[in-house]
Amino acid sequence: LKDQRFLYGVALFFALGVFTKGPIIFAFGPALLIWFFWQRDFTMLKSKHFYFAAIFLVGLLAIPFLPQLAFEGKSYYRAMIEYKAEFINAKNPAWSHRFAYFGVLFFGATPTVLLFLYNLPKLLKPNLPSPENPNFYKISGLRLATAIIFSVVIPLSIFDMKFPHYMLPVYPFLAFVAGLSFETFVAKYQDVIALYTKRISVAAICFFVAFPVKLSGGRDKQVINVVDLLKFDPKIQEKDIYYVGDYHSDMSIFQSF
Repeated sequence: LKDQRFLYGVALFFALGVFTKGPIIFAFGPALLIWFFWQRDFTMLKSKHFYFAAIFLVGLLAIPFLPQLAFEGKSYYRAMIEYKAEFINAKNPAWSHRFAYFGVLFFGATPTVLLFLYNLPKLLKPNLPSPENPNFYKISGLRLATAIIFSVVIPLSIFDMKFPHYMLPVYPFLAFVAGLSFETFVAKYQDVIALYTKRISVAAICFFVAFPVKLSGGRDKQVINVVDLLKFDPKIQEKDIYYVGDYHSDMSIFQSF
């Protein structure tokens, strides 16, 4: 927020988000727009870095159109859209209601959500500290985190297709805002917390060295048997299966498209 050259990093990670997570990353666009109006500050739009970063982003997003990166003759975007279209209209009565994701967040991270709601009024205050105040950038960042939360949860709640793991990107931003409640406590006992964190870390390392966690056992054999049953099942073999490892290796990782 202090140095607008960070926008090039935002563009890079936005593109990586599109390539790895798909459409959900586009929630950042509405969140940024909400943040502009919330802050009542549009000076970033006057920066040359904003527009150069936008051009840089367009260039990155155009990379999947290269013929060399085609997936079965299709670009990444076309393959992703066709894959998503297969289940975009899927309905589950237990998840079709509009408040399903709010329930996922509340019952999955109740303390964090309660602390988020407790701190939210502090962010809704119309007046911000002056830019010279250290709290200015803290409050601005937490407002952006809040805008991202609502930009993810509300649009996804409109669709009938819902999956709990779609809320995973929301939890870190909830934690950022919830952590505002501990700011005074951490500042007061910062030295003590740092000291005991180091001591606990050393104790944990010693514990795991003395009692190493085994990576082999009976459960591994069960997993191998399940994988073998699946990948050699005639019904599975009829489908288009892409193996990450060697097809005949015991622990081949596969995914069906």
